[in-house]
Amino acid sequence: MVRKNRRMFLQSVGAGTLTVLAGCTGGTNNGSSTAETATDSTTSAGANSDIGTERSVGSGGRVSITDIVTADVIATADERIIADNNRQYLLANVQGAPPTEKPETTARDEFVFSPDEMTYRPLARVGDVVRPVNAPAYENGSNELSGWLVFEVPKSTSSGVFTLRSVEDVQWQTGFGKQHHIAFNTTLQAPDKVTLGNELSYTLEVKNSGGRTGRFYRPVSVGNPIERTVQAGETVSITRSKTVEGYHGGKLPITAFDEQVQSVSIEPLTAELGETIEGPGGVQLTVSEPVFTDSVSYEYVNEVREAKAGDGAQFVLAKAEISNTSTEDKSDSPVGSGVVRTESNEYEYYDEISLSPVTFTDPVEGPEPDNVEGYSGIDSGENIQWVSIWQTPSEVAASDISLRYSYGGQAAQTSPEVVYDIS
Repeated sequence: MVRKNRRMFLQSVGAGTLTVLAGCTGGTNNGSSTAETATDSTTSAGANSDIGTERSVGSGGRVSITDIVTADVIATADERIIADNNRQYLLANVQGAPPTEKPETTARDEFVFSPDEMTYRPLARVGDVVRPVNAPAYENGSNELSGWLVFEVPKSTSSGVFTLRSVEDVQWQTGFGKQHHIAFNTTLQAPDKVTLGNELSYTLEVKNSGGRTGRFYRPVSVGNPIERTVQAGETVSITRSKTVEGYHGGKLPITAFDEQVQSVSIEPLTAELGETIEGPGGVQLTVSEPVFTDSVSYEYVNEVREAKAGDGAQFVLAKAEISNTSTEDKSDSPVGSGVVRTESNEYEYYDEISLSPVTFTDPVEGPEPDNVEGYSGIDSGENIQWVSIWQTPSEVAASDISLRYSYGGQAAQTSPEVVYDIS
């Protein structure tokens, strides 16, 4: 999820975009570059900065601001949060102990930052920040003060005063510039396509164009979250790989923070008629040469019947066989009725012969898909055969068509299809 400021959500293909490398089967490499705009401020920390100085607070209390960081983009584990135009985030690390009396005087909302006549309070509901630094949210514990406060201030801000409002004389003067700023530029390269069963490899190139060491973090849909410490001016490359085991409607979305940043075309497995093709997970499919006819015979409730194609039409029948050569039982439906494809049209399974499953007897013998025992799954070592039937215009010839079969795909993302194109 990407959040603009605290409440405005912004879809973006910006910082942290993935790069998918060359070397994936059937793909060419595309490159894209995105950036979190770096603040090129030339101002520096003030000579009288109090960062690192401990202040006494009440009875036994002590507070210090040990570090500050500026960034235009921050992130929690779940979302990336982008500052408004002409704004930046100021993060302050607070350490110490609360006073024994009135410990609430060191609560989060008692801290403010004032660069001029304006006063800014810490942002609410940000939580633990994991980028650009590992910054657990500030906690006012019973025995310890620890964590980071996050402020949103004008981008032009280069100095100011942190104040503990409950004790007005407790203040920290500070100045900051590029040496406190962290900004990541990222480059994404991705193959245009990858074939089912092959490996999708991607490389994310990350440059820290800021002035201090930062922590890059990005959850991704292809692999585990990317985490890397990047020095100021350093560029690092992170390469990951994943075997494409399913056909997600023809596309494999690559997402980060729940936003799509790239989509890779998934190519079906291909074979010629009569050739056995093995899909991911050890499920093999073989399809025989189709038969073209204007009539078929079938058995229905122990009675042999005949069906004729419509005017100007013909039936196309093909026998398919699927085998589970793996050591695991498959719960996904292994039998697909398939479709016939021509250059300009697609023909779905012809289901007007009967309301109940039938078994074809001529010119091809075998059960239709709904009449196959074990239709809802295929056990290890099991072999299933069935006959599919389609109706096409009579001028369609064998050289004009290809057949597409699939199994799985009950839910596109959780149980993607394995797709076979037979020609």
